[in-house]
Amino acid sequence: MKWFSLTFISLLSFKLVLPVYANSYATTAEKSAVLNLAGKERMLTQKISKDILHIRSEIDDLKKNIDEFDQTLNGLIKGDPEHKLVKTEDPAILKQLNKVSELWQPFRENVAAVLAGDISLERVDKITQQNMPLMENMNSVVDLYEKAFFDSLEPGMATTLNLAGKQRMLSQKMAKEAQLVLRNVKPEENRTNLIATMSLFDKTMKGLIAGDSELGLPGTQEDTPIYKQLMAVDKIWHAYKPILEKIVSNYHYTDDEREARIAEARRINLILLMNMHRAVNLYEQAAGLRSASLRPWKSPNK
Repeated sequence: MKWFSLTFISLLSFKLVLPVYANSYATTAEKSAVLNLAGKERMLTQKISKDILHIRSEIDDLKKNIDEFDQTLNGLIKGDPEHKLVKTEDPAILKQLNKVSELWQPFRENVAAVLAGDISLERVDKITQQNMPLMENMNSVVDLYEKAFFDSLEPGMATTLNLAGKQRMLSQKMAKEAQLVLRNVKPEENRTNLIATMSLFDKTMKGLIAGDSELGLPGTQEDTPIYKQLMAVDKIWHAYKPILEKIVSNYHYTDDEREARIAEARRINLILLMNMHRAVNLYEQAAGLRSASLRPWKSPNK
């Protein structure tokens, strides 16, 4: 696995010609839902891969996540009114969604094989190799949606929804990489990947709270529900971070210590994911607010 490098630039510096999807019949609520759920797909690629490492205790969750990924991908392509997913007519986005669909099918088949009892190293290795291209291409879909919706949402909101949603994925990517290090699967490669993922999560977390011009994040106003939720996420992150730092420090655990550390990391990781998901949902809800005084993100001139 090789962690891909993203160069974040501020989209505030130029205008984009909006595709058919973005300026026709999609409402603000629908656009926000698309950014939220398309972003959640990235997280599911990593959560499914992580849960494979705990197959005996995560079977029900794996099945649920596979079904959710399927449903959302189909909704993004064909539309799904129940989940506020309007069918996109933009050729570039459709092309990228179809590419994700092509990558999803073999990945799904390998996960299904594991669920059926094939937990061979060869099968798990295929999933390990396939999950990153799938996630990278799903990330490209979300970036395309962000560009499409940038001018039609409040300043900074499209980027905020994208990167807040991406934090969910990073939480699961960190957990997967930590598990692979602890289980001595390509430990040096995964240790390097884990350090990079932790750094990006930390930078984005600070940007969501206080703003980051490099990431295009305006920051979040204090005394708002989203700010309070971000503070809750940040508190959990600072409890989780030392656990990960000890893993990347090449500390040598006994077998019992390793299993205890894995269990502790899993527990906090899921709490982190749940709370980050709440924050993204709050951002989605806030995107439709008409009154500037009620909006949780800071104005560009602050």
